[in-house]
Amino acid sequence: MIYYVTIKLVVRPISYLDLMRFIITLVIIIVLGSPSKAQNIQENYFNRACDYTETKQYQKAIAVCDELILLEPDNANYYYLRGVNNYFLQDWDKAIADFDQTLKLNPQYTNAYLKRAKAKNKNNNFVGALIDYNNARNESFYKTLMSVSGDFFRSIFISKNK
Repeated sequence: MIYYVTIKLVVRPISYLDLMRFIITLVIIIVLGSPSKAQNIQENYFNRACDYTETKQYQKAIAVCDELILLEPDNANYYYLRGVNNYFLQDWDKAIADFDQTLKLNPQYTNAYLKRAKAKNKNNNFVGALIDYNNARNESFYKTLMSVSGDFFRSIFISKNK
């Protein structure tokens, strides 16, 4: 008895961005030989972006996050880190957009609610900030309490020093 397999080739139009993701992933797999090595490269890039953030090289961190998002657009951590760097650059609209995407991918990401609340507060969207603080409280009461109390004490000491 002879068995055979048929493969149906489906051709559909793809976007330029999807094509770039496919080519980058294919090159990494070909050069490194396995998807696990490609994952290690992503981890190294993410660590590099974190290092850039810690050393206040925010533009470089954002550039690395952009590359990571091209490779893995469904990873909430990459959008969150890019949002944090935009927050430090005081680009509130971009930070809020990145935190929105983070929460779209992972609605339980408490830190994204907290940072988005702070960005909305800086952007004078006080109602939106309160909603985000409430959402964060629902996800993690103690983490939210620590964040809000820290902001409160910083505001007291900063206002007394001025």
